[in-house]
Amino acid sequence: MTNYINTSNPYTLPDTLYRRVIATIRDYDRRKAEYDDLCGGSPSSMHSNIHRRKGVRSNPTENTAIRREELFRELHAIEQALFTVPEKYRDGIMGNIMFPRSGYPKNAHVDTYRIWKRKFICAAAENLKLI
Repeated sequence: MTNYINTSNPYTLPDTLYRRVIATIRDYDRRKAEYDDLCGGSPSSMHSNIHRRKGVRSNPTENTAIRREELFRELHAIEQALFTVPEKYRDGIMGNIMFPRSGYPKNAHVDTYRIWKRKFICAAAENLKLI
C-alpha cells in the first residue's frame, strides 16, 4: 500500500484510519451481542464488590452502564452511517465489509457499490469522532 492520499476525492481516509473503521464495522455483530447481553443479565464474574489488587470498592452497575454507553455510541454511529447509503445497497456493502471476498450483488455496477462504501466508511469515521 502507498501513503498517497488523493486530495481531489473528499471520501478518502488515511490508511490506518480506514483500517480502524473497517475493523470497528466488522466487529458490529459481536458488539451488538455484547450490548444485548449487558441489557439483560447481571455480571457473573463479579462476586465481590472489592477489587482485589487495589483494595478499593468497585461498582459493577456503574461499570456495566459505562460499557453499555460505549457500545451504544459505537453501534449507533455505524447504524447512522449506514442510513446515509440508499437502502438497496446497504446489504451488499455490509456483506462486502464483513466478508471481503464475497463480492457485491449484481443489482448494480461494482463502481456504484465502491462509491457508496467509501461514503459509508467516511460517515462512520465522522460519527465515531475519528475525523
